[in-house]
Amino acid sequence: MYEGERSLYVVGEGGGHLYAGRKNTDVCAYRTLELEEANYAFSFMYHSEGRNMGSAAYTKDYLQVYLVPVTSMDDDGNPIYENGIDISGKLYGKEDWTLYTGQAKVPTAGYYNLVFRWQNALISAYGTPKYLPAAVDSITVKEVSCMPVAEIMADSIAYSSATVRWSSDNRKQTIYEYAVIKDGDTFDGSSADLESTTENSVRLEGLTPNTAYRIYVRTFCDNVVYTDWVNTLFETPCYIDTIDLEHSFADDFEAYSNSDLDCWRQYSTLYSGVYWGCANDNVYSGTQVLYLRKHTSTMTENNTAWMLRDVYLKPGLNYQVTFYAKQDKSVNNGTGIAVAIGDADATDE
Repeated sequence: MYEGERSLYVVGEGGGHLYAGRKNTDVCAYRTLELEEANYAFSFMYHSEGRNMGSAAYTKDYLQVYLVPVTSMDDDGNPIYENGIDISGKLYGKEDWTLYTGQAKVPTAGYYNLVFRWQNALISAYGTPKYLPAAVDSITVKEVSCMPVAEIMADSIAYSSATVRWSSDNRKQTIYEYAVIKDGDTFDGSSADLESTTENSVRLEGLTPNTAYRIYVRTFCDNVVYTDWVNTLFETPCYIDTIDLEHSFADDFEAYSNSDLDCWRQYSTLYSGVYWGCANDNVYSGTQVLYLRKHTSTMTENNTAWMLRDVYLKPGLNYQVTFYAKQDKSVNNGTGIAVAIGDADATDE
């Protein structure tokens, strides 16, 4: 148990807190609540283990919490989950006691079952070794007057702007406060960094191209109650250079690494082990040079490895492309370097 003298737990082998997976198990415990049409906050302590502790990718053993109308029961007296509100989603892989907090809107006043569901998959008919299932303690349900935003997402993302949208179930007078920071920077909720809106979206301007941002949004209801912050991550694309009289990409390679070619993207055919990377020896100028790399010592197939970047070319102008290149003498005669300009909207690169 987490606190007190009792907790709710899944009983398996011999009445103990273990199971061997000899059957596909779906078991629930529920309690009936009378709820108003309102927003509610849910919290409880839980652990939910199953086979997940030995295999992180295995997610068929889980705990899940619902609110199901009391009228939605099957012939065996079990709640019909599909007709209820999914409170928690699937909870798994928690060996120690863990706090869950969440919110939900009850659409119609009435009686609901608060359901704790345990599901584990069949391992084998002989089912060894034994595993720990789930336990729950310290459950609280309370009506709340102000709900955090939900379904927050960024769209219409350009190199210096983006639109962020969210949904809200609050019926009260609501203001949304938000802050935008570069991903990785520290956000402490300081009022000096905050802006506000009464809409369910905001258009962000003046962003830096090719940069990851995180936006934090919270709800302020009736000029009294603040909710917790909700955030989402988005990234602006690279600026598309306009090529007119002269344009140099020479400085680009100085800040690149083998794992990050910044605004250039890679495309390879046939043999995916060949790619472009950066090195700081045998350079022509600056401190780094771009060169073709391969993961293995032997090239076994024909391959084309492109490095691409979008640019804007003005109509009616003639363009000349200049670059410096060299090729190892040991490379066979079928290997070479070429430059091409194509339509950025073309599907076949």
